[in-house]
Amino acid sequence: PKPSSLTREFRSAQRHADLLLVPNGMRSPRGEGETVYFVKEMDAKKIYHGQTQTDADKIFNEESIVLVGGLGPETDFFHQVRKCLKDALAIRELRLPDHADYRNPAVEAALRRACESAGAIVTTEKDAVKLTRLALRLPPIYVVRSGVKLLTNEDLFWRKIESAVKPA
Repeated sequence: PKPSSLTREFRSAQRHADLLLVPNGMRSPRGEGETVYFVKEMDAKKIYHGQTQTDADKIFNEESIVLVGGLGPETDFFHQVRKCLKDALAIRELRLPDHADYRNPAVEAALRRACESAGAIVTTEKDAVKLTRLALRLPPIYVVRSGVKLLTNEDLFWRKIESAVKPA
C-alpha cells in the first residue's frame, strides 16, 4: 500500500490517505468509518510570552492590542481572544490567509500598518514563529496556544498513528 499522504492541501491525495481528519461541521468525502471529525480548542485566558504563561489581564494595560493570524475557516481565534480581552482599550485585527507568507512585502506592509502604536501582538503559536523571524520592530508578542479535540473515531486515529510510527 502507498504511504499515507497529507490531505489538507491536496484533495487528490485523499484516495491514498489511511484516514481523513475533517473539521466538525464539514462533510467528509469518505465514509464515517475512515473519517475523524475534530474541533480546535483554545483557552484564550492563558496567554504566553515566550515560555512563560501570563494572565490575559496583564496585557490590558497596553494602549492597543493587535490580533494577528493566518488561519483557516475552522478557527475562531479572533472571536475567542476578543471575548477574553473584552476590557482592553483597543483591539485591532490583522486577518491573513491560512499559511500566509509573512516575508511577502504586502504582508509585511500590512503588519507594519496594523502594529503602528500597538502595545502588544496576540497571535497563535504557528504565527508567532513566523513573526519572530521577521526583521521588523514589533511590539511584544503574546501567544494563545490551541489544541485539537477528536470527536469521532479516536481509537482508530491512535491505532493508525501507532502503526505508522512502529519500528519495522
